Amino acid sequence: HYREQYAPAGPLPLAMQPIQNDGVYNELSLGKMEIKCSNCKAFHWKAEMLTTSRGEEKLFGTCCLSGKVRLPLLEEPPVELLQLFNGEDHNSQNFLENIRTYNAAYAFVSLGLKLQPQNDPELPQTGVKQFKIKGELWHSLGSLLPEPGKNPIYAQLYIMTPETALERRLANN
Repeated sequence: HYREQYAPAGPLPLAMQPIQNDGVYNELSLGKMEIKCSNCKAFHWKAEMLTTSRGEEKLFGTCCLSGKVRLPLLEEPPVELLQLFNGEDHNSQNFLENIRTYNAAYAFVSLGLKLQPQNDPELPQTGVKQFKIKGELWHSLGSLLPEPGKNPIYAQLYIMTPETALERRLANN
């Protein structure tokens, strides 16, 4: 309903048009994202490797421009969060099973997609849940203020007091 209400008046460029029948497209598998950039250690698919890569030197242009961009290392997460991720806390199982819900509570937009089954052999069966997208993917971004009578969601929560925003996030998720 929301997407139709706010659809553009004219035709969309071809690249922005939704896929109407995803059944006619063959699945594309890039394998596992397991090759590390020699410079920044970001993970990539083999198909993303630059042709200038030689031997053990794996070069990519989409992460650090082959070492031209250097970002500071990330700080270690708080011990409590690390314990939740590593299964060292009695709440770890619940945390890992609901991590997408927790993440969505702080999202600016909502994500629309069709998910592949979770028993896909290419997806890791342990750790943080991952998912595959099948067919169309879209982001829904609402107005700055909620419609009258509607609860604020996503980016609308960021202009509220922290206490009120937290109450709304808990109610929405």
